[in-house]
Amino acid sequence: MNVDEDKTNLYEVNELTEYNGSGFSNLPEYTQKERNDSNKWKLLLVCLLVAILFINIIIFLMTAVNLYYASTAVPAACQTQNSSTAASTGSLTSSEGPLNNCSIVNSTWTDNLMRYNMAMENNVNRLINATLSNARKIDDIAMSTDQQSSVVENNTYTLDDILNITNDATRMLTGIIHSLATHDSTLISTSAITDDIQIVLDRLLELHNSSNIFNSILPISCSDILAAYPSSTSGYYHVNSRHIYCNMGELCGSSGGWTRIGFLDMNGATSDCPPGFRLYQVGAVRACGRPVGGPSCVSEILPTNGINYTQICGRVTGYQWASPDAVDTRFRSNAIHNDINSYYVDGVSITRGSPRQHVWTFMAGVRDSSYDAGNCPCSTPPGATQVIQSFVGNDYFCESGNHANGWTYTLYTSDPLWDGQGCGTQEFVCCAAAGLPWFHRDYGSASSSENLELRLCADETTAFDDIPISYYEIYVK
Repeated sequence: MNVDEDKTNLYEVNELTEYNGSGFSNLPEYTQKERNDSNKWKLLLVCLLVAILFINIIIFLMTAVNLYYASTAVPAACQTQNSSTAASTGSLTSSEGPLNNCSIVNSTWTDNLMRYNMAMENNVNRLINATLSNARKIDDIAMSTDQQSSVVENNTYTLDDILNITNDATRMLTGIIHSLATHDSTLISTSAITDDIQIVLDRLLELHNSSNIFNSILPISCSDILAAYPSSTSGYYHVNSRHIYCNMGELCGSSGGWTRIGFLDMNGATSDCPPGFRLYQVGAVRACGRPVGGPSCVSEILPTNGINYTQICGRVTGYQWASPDAVDTRFRSNAIHNDINSYYVDGVSITRGSPRQHVWTFMAGVRDSSYDAGNCPCSTPPGATQVIQSFVGNDYFCESGNHANGWTYTLYTSDPLWDGQGCGTQEFVCCAAAGLPWFHRDYGSASSSENLELRLCADETTAFDDIPISYYEIYVK
């Protein structure tokens, strides 16, 4: 046997054909099936809710009918008495004996009517509670469905990578074997073949790393996902045995890969305030403020779950209640005013770590179209007693929602705070702040995994000062 025959036997090209991924041709249909199944469950749930609502309406109508007949029927005893009275042509005498006491019967009849009223009210309350409960369940199931869809999408990314990289590796290995089988051994470039094999190994290692990213025990961020899958879109992803929301677009002037660590949207009728916060509701506006009491802060921790970050980006929307006065020094001592751990501001404080390190402050002034000492420190002219703390510096936004010359005990719902819109004549500088409504902190190369904390604070009782929040979203990268 000569050398060429030996090589041909060792590297039989026909035994290794290019992998075309035909075995996974149904992958898109599988993904579509998952989505169709999800849609079927949603439709079934809606039908079930409609059926429950229909049954409750029937019960309500039956109760209403019973109430109507109860309210229009004349007690039998009174009918008997009225008939006797109508038949008599003279006055009644004691010798005829006492007739049924209609007032007593009427009292019993009134009691029955009140019971019917109470029964109807209870049924109406049960109908309302059942409807709200079902609405919450639909929200929960819809969120669960979205999260399951993110798991399927993650698996689709992984399978696509397996197909592409396996196809590339097979093609390159076929080329290597073809070279070994058709060239004389003295002419084969050992270094070239070694380089080709190294490329194949690198691609297979890349496949291994990317396919394991969603099941890693190490903290995985959205920037890690974007690095492994550059075509990733914004949405929920299942990593570290939990679901996270990723914004893969540009935020705060920085490219995608932002991990959301905090979110609140009170625009939904079933949204709840964070624990410890108090619900405000005026018309369609729903917001979360401090619990009733004196000067205080109420807080919520925004966990990073161990993700390292060098940037923070986010926005907050709130409303003015009564007369907040930003960082006025008239109603708080110097010690409190300069203490980041206390109610140093009428507004929202965002910090990180322990001890607290300042990230951003959202202040609320008393009014924006006429002068007051409690106006924002960025107003023109600024409030005379406004003193910005050294730890705050320029990292703050300030607005007022009150366009009048005075103030009242009300929630100023017409002008949300910290959105840069609807600014009064004295707040043009405040509303021209860079980045508004988004705040941004960039720490360069100094990374951290410390949790963030959002606190709502005020230096007077909730009757005079409160700044309930209705929306926020906070990201790290």
